[in-house]
Order: sequence, then C-alpha cells, then structure tokens
Amino acid sequence: MSMKRALVALGLTLGGCTHPRAPLDGGASPGSVDAGAVDGGCMDDSACGGDSSCHVASGVCQPLGCVSAGCGPGERCDFDTRTCVPTLPGPHRRYRPETVAGHAVNSAFATRDAVGRGAFGEFELLVASRNGRYLYIVDSAVVLRAETTTGWVETLSGIGWPGEVDGPAGVAQFETNFYQNGGVGLTPDQTSFIFTSPFAIRKVDVQTGDAITIPNPGPQVPRALAVGRATGNLYVTDFGPTRMDVIHPDGQVETRPLQSAGGTIGYIVVDETRGVAYGLDRNRQSGAFYRWSLAGGAVEWLNHDATGGRDPDQYLSDGPVAGLEMANPGGMAIDGDGFVYIGAGDGNTFRRFDPDVEIVESLCRVPADAGEELLEWCIGDGTRNRLFGTWPQMLAFDDSGNGYFGYTVWPRLVRLRRLQ
Repeated sequence: MSMKRALVALGLTLGGCTHPRAPLDGGASPGSVDAGAVDGGCMDDSACGGDSSCHVASGVCQPLGCVSAGCGPGERCDFDTRTCVPTLPGPHRRYRPETVAGHAVNSAFATRDAVGRGAFGEFELLVASRNGRYLYIVDSAVVLRAETTTGWVETLSGIGWPGEVDGPAGVAQFETNFYQNGGVGLTPDQTSFIFTSPFAIRKVDVQTGDAITIPNPGPQVPRALAVGRATGNLYVTDFGPTRMDVIHPDGQVETRPLQSAGGTIGYIVVDETRGVAYGLDRNRQSGAFYRWSLAGGAVEWLNHDATGGRDPDQYLSDGPVAGLEMANPGGMAIDGDGFVYIGAGDGNTFRRFDPDVEIVESLCRVPADAGEELLEWCIGDGTRNRLFGTWPQMLAFDDSGNGYFGYTVWPRLVRLRRLQ
C-alpha cells in the first residue's frame, strides 16, 4: 500500500486533514494557509521533496513528520503538529492475555456446565464483577456465571429453551438476539444482572438465578440498555433512537427526547460523571459511533468522516475519532475513567476512545522483543492490531483494570491481566 493511501485511511492526507475541519484544539493547522490565497502552488507530491508532501487544499508542501515516520516506545504522533509527544492518549496500559475457560476449537456443541477447557458456549455479552471473580454472560437462551479463579462455567438461570418466562432459575426462559439487542450491566450493589432481550428488559438475581421482567418504559420495544455505575439508573433507548428513558431504582421513569443522527443504536454506555451517553450502530457500513447528553437533545455522530472502509482501512483509522472505520462492530463498554471500548468485529481487535482528546487507539501486540505475549493500546499500524481470529465483542473490566472478553465461534473466555 502507498504511504498516501495509508494516511488517507488514518483520516489524514500527508499534509493535513482529508476534509476541511478544524484541528482538535480548534487552532489552525501548522503551515496551512487559506486555499483561496494560493496561486500556482503544488498540485501533487511530485512538486515536493522526499521529506514533504503536497497539501492539495492549500497548495503548500508540508513536512511528513511522525505521521509517516512513526514514534518511539511510549510516544504518540500528534496529528495536528505531526510531532511525537511523550505519552499515548490515556494510560499506556499493558496486559497479559490468559484463557479463563474454553478453548479455540470451532464447534457447534454447547457444553456449558464444565471446568476450564471443557466449557463451550456463546460468550458474546458479558460483564465482570468489581473484584473480577465472576463473569455474568448472556448465552443464547440462558444466563451463565463463570468463576475466573477456577475456570468453572455454569448455568445460572434458564432452561435453555427460548422464551420470556419469569421465575426461579429452573423455570426461567430467555431469548436474545445478538444483532438486534445490546446492553448488559450489573446493579451498583452487584446483586442483579440486567440486559435487554428482543421484547423486554430482564433482571436476574446473581445468587439465586431468579428472573423477572422490568416493564418497558415506553410504547416501543427497548433496543439498548446501560446501567449507571453510580446511580443504578437504567438508560434505555428505542430503535430510532427518538427517546431515552431513564428508569430510577425506585421505578420512576423519565423520558428524554433525542434528535436522531439518522441511524439506529444497538448498544449504549453511559458516563454519569461527564453527563454523556455513547451509542454504537453496527448496521451502518462504517459502524457509526454516537454521543449525546444524558439530559437528551441532539445525537452527535462522532465518526462522521468514515467511509465504510474495511481491510486495510479500518486497521489504519486510529487517530481522530472523526475518521474511525469499523466493519461490523460488536458490543461496547466503558470503564471507570470514561474510556469507551468497542469490539471491532471484522477488525479482529478492540478500539479505545479517549473522550478528553477524542483519539481512538487499538489493542495491539507489544513488539516481539518484549519476550512474551503482551498487549497494549497503540495507534494501529495494520499489523500489530490484528489480534484475534474471530469477532471480539464486549470488553468488560473489573476495578483493578483487568479486562475480560469471550469468543463465540471459537468458544473461549479470556482475561487481559493488567500489568501497569
């Protein structure tokens, strides 16, 4: 691939943005001039030296800098100044991947109640307890509990037959649809696991497995759900979304109208500290990523410059969120620091959005000279951020910063043990 094509996939030209938008800090791009003031300037790279390139919009040759040359360990490329700065966006965290249960064998079996490598299942939608001991998983027509210390996976609730039936664990029935419904969460007291089904909101007691249905807050079937980490509020959106209903722990419901950005939202997460919600639409070709106020109002389309590029574009689209390319993205999660994590689907990695600088990174392999298999967050280079052989979807975190996710086709539960 040519360097110019690779940088266009990053949402940049060799000398600036592919679209005439302001830099992240709102200032002028270094060396740029108003396009109308240029007469007879460069038209393509042939008019510039080997260490610079033509910024066609302005007709000015600009240095390539770190956009093409890259940066050293612990540094990142600042896309506005094209210089290396000392730290990556957000914490420069590294992880050691460890299999908790299951194994990478393509199988149609569904042997769930088993220890370690004997466990099979669809481990797409999950959430971790705050101490990391348990994972709670929506698996087709049942709810599972996995103990990370022993690798034991067991059916917590459900008879394994699709339906919407409340009652004790041995009576309850569940129905899930990976493509149409998303959102899982634990209540702040960690006593209940809540998720959406195609027709209802279900709540399961994590000790007994007893299941109940929470009444739908609006006239339409709920599409996505998030549980407020601090308040315990349930944030529920419809298919539009045209509204967000907030169900308080006492049962009171508030409706907050939304002005849709034109898509449909399959997964949402909330940051109650910053007062915002994020939504993910996996049905748009580009995989749309949205943000809006918890008070309601306009829905902002964050990756509005995405074109639906797949391979290699999505692997090279880390950087400013406006150019984020995703192919069939899966679930979404948020941690206590406000970082948003997206299962990149066909992209075979996870993406991390830093809300303070609005930069996206990928989960990448640490360079081989580290001596062991380690992963870290980085600006993806198209190679180090191709990690997994199947769709990663939901990345859950415990309070120590360890991550957890599951495979489906190759059933396996994985822990990313945080090293720093």
